[in-house]
Amino acid sequence: GSGEREMVVSYTVSAPIWKTTYRVVLDSEGQPFFQGWAIVDNVSDEDWNDVQLSLVSGSPVSFIQNLQKPLFRYRPIVPIPDD
Repeated sequence: GSGEREMVVSYTVSAPIWKTTYRVVLDSEGQPFFQGWAIVDNVSDEDWNDVQLSLVSGSPVSFIQNLQKPLFRYRPIVPIPDD
């Protein structure tokens, strides 16, 4: 058809695994407040200006790690068959 359309474009790139840490803070009355913090290392050659970022974990794992060192998880390349 013709006319204007609204479109959202996104893409996935290889990136280091993001790292989380959690805190429970007690207010002056002893009520707990749960905080979740994340560190995401930008190791791309692009500045992340005005970037919207969503962090999702489908398989949370509890472990201790160096929060200052980027950690990568490589994904297999799936070949596209030639038609």
